[in-house]
Amino acid sequence: MGENRIYFNAGFKSFDITRWQCSRSVWFEWVERSRKMMHRSTMSSKCMDWICFTLKEASHDKGKNLRKWKFTEQGTEHFFSRKHYSYGRFMSLVSLNRGGRDVLIIPEIALNAGWKEIAFKIERFIKSSKSITLNDPPRFTEVNYPYSSAVQESKWHTKTLHKADGTSRKGDITISKVDEGQENELLKRSLVGSFGLGLKESPTLSEVRKWSVSAWKKAFGVNIYEMNGEMFLFEFPNRFMAETILQGQWLWNNQKVQFKWWSRTVGCIPNSSKVTKTWIKAVGVPLYLWSQKTFREIGEFCGGWVATEEESELKNHLKWARILVENDGRSLPREVVITQGGITYYIPIWPESKARFEISPEVEEEVAGEEDAGLFPVNVMTQQIKEKSFCKKVQVSPFSRDSVDITHMGEKCLAAGGQIRVHAHEEHMPFLSDEINVGQGLMLGQ
Repeated sequence: MGENRIYFNAGFKSFDITRWQCSRSVWFEWVERSRKMMHRSTMSSKCMDWICFTLKEASHDKGKNLRKWKFTEQGTEHFFSRKHYSYGRFMSLVSLNRGGRDVLIIPEIALNAGWKEIAFKIERFIKSSKSITLNDPPRFTEVNYPYSSAVQESKWHTKTLHKADGTSRKGDITISKVDEGQENELLKRSLVGSFGLGLKESPTLSEVRKWSVSAWKKAFGVNIYEMNGEMFLFEFPNRFMAETILQGQWLWNNQKVQFKWWSRTVGCIPNSSKVTKTWIKAVGVPLYLWSQKTFREIGEFCGGWVATEEESELKNHLKWARILVENDGRSLPREVVITQGGITYYIPIWPESKARFEISPEVEEEVAGEEDAGLFPVNVMTQQIKEKSFCKKVQVSPFSRDSVDITHMGEKCLAAGGQIRVHAHEEHMPFLSDEINVGQGLMLGQ
């Protein structure tokens, strides 16, 4: 990349310009960096020639008067202005297009020195005959595959997956194997990052995006997607950039972020593993029943209450109550019935169980090779593993949440007919006397 990128400093800022080339066009990525921000703008060769001309014109005199220039191409308008303030003169480049507005500020190298030196350096760079060499394999096209179908397909699919046939038998869906020699280009340059090791709260997608911009100064055009648990998928423009990130050491709140290459089993656990604890979401709990006592009873009904998420206790949102229960995630009820004051509520239960997988002997070595491609194993798990019985070829290191076993509060007595009656403590729900119908749901009566 040294032949296709230049650097220069002006004021307290640094700039770098990168040349990119496809089959018929060349464009330039201009990045401006300072201590607290970074701006990025993409321009064509014709626009770069105009910028060099404008920088020379603005350097002809040492006056402080305002001067403006304008350039339009392919629906994009560029406005160049020479301005000044108490610390000296500067050039302001504003680009308006359908995607928004890009702004670059170029100060003088020295007081009244102008911008000719910068213009000559950029001009030599954009007119040099050397160009970037693309190492990626050429794209393949399919004559009989219409464009309308390609747009509707998911971008994560391989180009031959649309030919596969699916069959269903007794609840099992089988997708026929097709020629996968042409691997998906997006997934080949995608990494999976884990932010959950040792953190009390999982980061949000917006927080991870801000972190990537500030931590990866040389990375651009990275698409980030939130996956299950505390995992995020990072899609990079090319594999070289992904390899650079993979070899680095990155921290989130003083905790190491672990990266690995995407594979077909990422985010899943072996079917033979035994899970003892699972997070569930009780959706739509009525506000006047929103209490720790209700959450404990729901947890006990789903296998045994272990803990309630702090956000649910603090009512940071009322979409669902997140509860950790003693259950493997397979025997959870689909809903819990709560009756109070003559009103019956059917509360859906959403388990946060990970997908499971089994590997057939004929593809065992192939999948193991995908797992070995990762330099940093992802240790993410929203469930607690009791025993390990993993395949020898596939190395998976599940992470167990730290949870505190708290005994169920309330006085319990088993009544006739398999009914448990719980007398609520005054500090929890003094206005309720709770009943639970075992195997049917929760009965809360006045």
